[in-house]
Amino acid sequence: MKLLTCLSLLFCTFVRASSQSTCGYHYSLDWQLWQSNANYSVSTARMPNNKSIALQAKIILPTKINHFYQFLHHEESVALWLARAEDIEITQVTKNQSMITTYFSGGFFISPRVMQATSTVTTHTERNMVIKVENKPTPITLPESFVLMTLHFGCWHIKQLSPTALEVTYQFSASANGNIPTWIANKVAKKSLWKSLEKLQQHFTG
Repeated sequence: MKLLTCLSLLFCTFVRASSQSTCGYHYSLDWQLWQSNANYSVSTARMPNNKSIALQAKIILPTKINHFYQFLHHEESVALWLARAEDIEITQVTKNQSMITTYFSGGFFISPRVMQATSTVTTHTERNMVIKVENKPTPITLPESFVLMTLHFGCWHIKQLSPTALEVTYQFSASANGNIPTWIANKVAKKSLWKSLEKLQQHFTG
């Protein structure tokens, strides 16, 4: 995954998400709040027929849609806020689509990971933007000990609530692969997402 019209969604135990909220992916997920504060939240849901969990981050930022989109696709900026990201490579394919390769650091008994995905803007107006993120592995030589992750789905919903308030929601599910136990991968994913939201908040509010 607020002090907004969606306030109740932040503090309710379960939230129903339609397939529309996942960029056309046909999932209907019951979101359970994991952790929240006045500015951002993280929720989880079980993926159908998959041991991985889906994660939802929500945050309010004092910025505008176009500025945030540029921020998302700036390599140096991403490295500042995305937890555990060691390096990131972004290649613009078309005006609305980019190829993104992200290298994540490892830890005790956890090998470093790499994820490849395409990011496609499917909706872009003055007040709304939807970005679909898809798993798109290409033939690459992985650095030693790195494991290639699998992204099951990813979706950004960005809404301009006012000239000084932007509501950002990101939903995704990914498999870490390799020999890491699923429960450890899920725990690391939740904590990393919370840390990423904390860094985003600090960046935009100082």
